[in-house]
Amino acid sequence: MHKLTEKDHALIKQAKDLMLKRCKTRSHQLTSVVRMKSGKVYAGVHVGLYVRRLSTCAEAVALGTALTEGEEGIDTIVTVRMKSPEIPYEDIRIVSPCGICREMISDYDRGATVIMEKDGELVKFPIMELIPEKYEKRVGDHC
Repeated sequence: MHKLTEKDHALIKQAKDLMLKRCKTRSHQLTSVVRMKSGKVYAGVHVGLYVRRLSTCAEAVALGTALTEGEEGIDTIVTVRMKSPEIPYEDIRIVSPCGICREMISDYDRGATVIMEKDGELVKFPIMELIPEKYEKRVGDHC
């Protein structure tokens, strides 16, 4: 667990600003912003669908955009949620990535950090602390 830097606070602000621009009930309730090791920042929105299991997480959209641009190496990622466009800016909450996103982030960079809230304080967690006993495919596995 690490304290946040000014760059981390800027990442949070960018995620919240994007949330205010793009929040639509059911469709875009989450936004995510990822800072890559290059220092470049990429953003994504949750693509919510009526059949929920077909939805795409904001983290996947942000990381996919970074990868499309040729980036490698995740520094820090943050995700925010707003239930309704009527909720004021201060009520946009930082949320933890779901289990699937934790796996995705760690698959792309085991050194990545995630901004989360713990005991009322914003902190950065190394992604590998969020995935105890991570599944790994061993060389020679056929499935």
